[in-house]
Amino acid sequence: MRLWNSIKRWALKGSEETQNVSIKSTDYHPKIILAWKACIEGNVNIINWLKENDYLEIVKATTAFFDHDESRYWLVDNGYPQLMAFINACEGDKNASAWLLNFDFDQFHYMAKAVNEDDFAWEWVKNNCTEDIHLLCQAILEAKRKIEANTSFSPFS
Repeated sequence: MRLWNSIKRWALKGSEETQNVSIKSTDYHPKIILAWKACIEGNVNIINWLKENDYLEIVKATTAFFDHDESRYWLVDNGYPQLMAFINACEGDKNASAWLLNFDFDQFHYMAKAVNEDDFAWEWVKNNCTEDIHLLCQAILEAKRKIEANTSFSPFS
Protein backbone atom coordinates (compact mmCIF):
# COMPACT_ATOMS: atom_id res chain seq x y z
CA MET A 1 0.00 0.00 0.00
CA ARG A 2 3.03 2.25 -0.18
CA LEU A 3 2.35 5.51 -1.95
CA TRP A 4 -1.28 4.59 -2.41
CA ASN A 5 -2.43 7.97 -1.08
CA SER A 6 -0.13 9.67 -3.58
CA ILE A 7 -1.68 7.72 -6.44
CA LYS A 8 -5.22 8.43 -5.23
CA ARG A 9 -4.42 12.15 -4.90
CA TRP A 10 -2.82 12.11 -8.32
CA ALA A 11 -5.88 10.51 -9.89
CA LEU A 12 -8.44 12.93 -8.46
CA LYS A 13 -10.03 14.95 -11.23
CA GLY A 14 -9.26 18.62 -11.07
CA SER A 15 -6.34 18.23 -8.71
CA GLU A 16 -3.26 20.34 -9.31
CA GLU A 17 -1.21 17.21 -9.95
CA THR A 18 -3.42 15.93 -12.79
CA GLN A 19 -3.51 19.35 -14.39
CA ASN A 20 0.30 19.44 -14.53
CA VAL A 21 1.07 15.80 -15.35
CA SER A 22 -0.84 13.54 -17.71
CA ILE A 23 -0.69 9.77 -17.70
CA LYS A 24 2.03 8.83 -20.14
CA SER A 25 1.76 5.92 -22.51
CA THR A 26 3.01 2.49 -21.58
CA ASP A 27 2.20 0.97 -24.97
CA TYR A 28 5.59 -0.52 -25.80
CA HIS A 29 6.97 -2.39 -28.78
CA PRO A 30 7.55 -6.11 -28.03
CA LYS A 31 11.33 -5.55 -28.13
CA ILE A 32 10.98 -3.03 -25.29
CA ILE A 33 8.84 -5.47 -23.29
CA LEU A 34 11.60 -8.08 -23.72
CA ALA A 35 14.14 -5.45 -22.63
CA TRP A 36 11.98 -4.88 -19.51
CA LYS A 37 12.14 -8.63 -18.86
CA ALA A 38 15.95 -8.51 -19.17
CA CYS A 39 16.01 -5.49 -16.83
CA ILE A 40 14.07 -7.46 -14.19
CA GLU A 41 16.58 -10.28 -14.61
CA GLY A 42 19.40 -7.79 -13.91
CA ASN A 43 21.00 -7.47 -17.36
CA VAL A 44 23.21 -4.40 -16.84
CA ASN A 45 23.72 -3.77 -20.56
CA ILE A 46 19.97 -3.67 -21.13
CA ILE A 47 19.42 -1.50 -18.06
CA ASN A 48 21.92 1.02 -19.42
CA TRP A 49 20.38 0.83 -22.90
CA LEU A 50 16.91 1.55 -21.48
CA LYS A 51 18.27 4.58 -19.59
CA GLU A 52 20.10 5.90 -22.65
CA ASN A 53 17.09 5.46 -24.94
CA ASP A 54 14.42 7.27 -22.93
CA TYR A 55 12.86 4.29 -21.18
CA LEU A 56 13.82 5.40 -17.68
CA GLU A 57 10.30 4.58 -16.47
CA ILE A 58 10.94 0.89 -17.11
CA VAL A 59 14.12 0.97 -15.05
CA LYS A 60 12.30 2.92 -12.32
CA ALA A 61 9.40 0.43 -12.38
CA THR A 62 11.88 -2.42 -12.01
CA THR A 63 13.75 -0.83 -9.11
CA ALA A 64 10.40 0.10 -7.51
CA PHE A 65 9.42 -3.57 -7.71
CA PHE A 66 12.53 -4.32 -5.67
CA ASP A 67 11.26 -1.86 -3.01
CA HIS A 68 13.15 1.29 -3.95
CA ASP A 69 10.95 4.09 -2.59
CA GLU A 70 12.62 6.86 -4.61
CA SER A 71 11.64 5.02 -7.81
CA ARG A 72 8.09 4.57 -6.55
CA TYR A 73 7.71 8.32 -6.05
CA TRP A 74 9.38 9.02 -9.40
CA LEU A 75 6.79 6.92 -11.24
CA VAL A 76 3.87 8.78 -9.70
CA ASP A 77 5.47 12.21 -10.06
CA ASN A 78 6.44 11.66 -13.69
CA GLY A 79 3.17 10.45 -15.17
CA TYR A 80 3.33 6.68 -14.67
CA PRO A 81 0.84 5.99 -11.87
CA GLN A 82 -0.32 2.93 -13.82
CA LEU A 83 3.14 1.39 -13.41
CA MET A 84 3.09 2.11 -9.67
CA ALA A 85 -0.43 0.68 -9.39
CA PHE A 86 0.75 -2.38 -11.36
CA ILE A 87 3.63 -2.90 -8.92
CA ASN A 88 1.32 -2.52 -5.93
CA ALA A 89 -1.14 -4.96 -7.52
CA CYS A 90 1.72 -7.43 -8.09
CA GLU A 91 2.32 -7.16 -4.34
CA GLY A 92 -1.31 -8.17 -3.77
CA ASP A 93 -2.86 -4.74 -3.20
CA LYS A 94 -6.54 -5.11 -4.21
CA ASN A 95 -7.10 -1.33 -4.22
CA ALA A 96 -4.33 -0.93 -6.79
CA SER A 97 -5.84 -3.71 -8.89
CA ALA A 98 -9.24 -1.99 -8.77
CA TRP A 99 -7.59 1.33 -9.72
CA LEU A 100 -6.08 -0.32 -12.80
CA LEU A 101 -9.50 -1.54 -13.89
CA ASN A 102 -11.15 1.79 -13.10
CA PHE A 103 -8.67 3.65 -15.32
CA ASP A 104 -8.85 1.08 -18.14
CA PHE A 105 -5.50 -0.59 -17.54
CA ASP A 106 -7.06 -4.05 -17.82
CA GLN A 107 -3.90 -5.65 -19.18
CA PHE A 108 -1.85 -4.50 -16.17
CA HIS A 109 -4.65 -5.71 -13.88
CA TYR A 110 -4.57 -9.23 -15.32
CA MET A 111 -0.78 -9.27 -15.51
CA ALA A 112 -0.61 -8.46 -11.79
CA LYS A 113 -3.16 -11.15 -10.97
CA ALA A 114 -1.11 -13.62 -13.00
CA VAL A 115 1.99 -12.62 -11.04
CA ASN A 116 -0.09 -13.41 -7.95
CA GLU A 117 -0.57 -16.90 -9.41
CA ASP A 118 -4.24 -16.56 -10.35
CA ASP A 119 -5.01 -19.32 -12.89
CA PHE A 120 -7.81 -17.37 -14.60
CA ALA A 121 -5.47 -14.38 -15.04
CA TRP A 122 -2.76 -16.57 -16.57
CA GLU A 123 -5.34 -17.85 -19.02
CA TRP A 124 -6.44 -14.26 -19.76
CA VAL A 125 -2.84 -13.20 -20.40
CA LYS A 126 -2.29 -16.24 -22.62
CA ASN A 127 -5.43 -15.52 -24.67
CA ASN A 128 -5.31 -11.71 -24.80
CA CYS A 129 -1.65 -10.72 -24.77
CA THR A 130 1.36 -11.30 -26.94
CA GLU A 131 4.15 -13.74 -26.03
CA ASP A 132 6.44 -10.91 -24.85
CA ILE A 133 3.88 -9.91 -22.18
CA HIS A 134 3.57 -13.53 -21.08
CA LEU A 135 7.38 -13.76 -20.76
CA LEU A 136 7.47 -10.50 -18.79
CA CYS A 137 4.87 -11.85 -16.35
CA GLN A 138 6.90 -15.02 -15.89
CA ALA A 139 10.04 -12.98 -15.16
CA ILE A 140 8.20 -10.82 -12.63
CA LEU A 141 6.75 -13.91 -10.95
CA GLU A 142 10.21 -15.51 -10.74
CA ALA A 143 11.66 -12.32 -9.22
CA LYS A 144 8.75 -12.11 -6.76
CA ARG A 145 9.36 -15.71 -5.67
CA LYS A 146 13.06 -14.94 -5.11
CA ILE A 147 12.19 -11.82 -3.11
CA GLU A 148 9.76 -13.78 -0.94
CA ALA A 149 12.30 -16.57 -0.39
CA ASN A 150 15.15 -14.17 0.37
CA THR A 151 14.17 -10.62 1.33
CA SER A 152 17.59 -9.28 0.31
CA PHE A 153 17.30 -10.44 -3.33
CA SER A 154 17.69 -7.75 -5.97
CA PRO A 155 19.41 -7.82 -9.35
CA PHE A 156 20.54 -4.27 -8.54
CA SER A 157 22.64 -5.26 -5.49
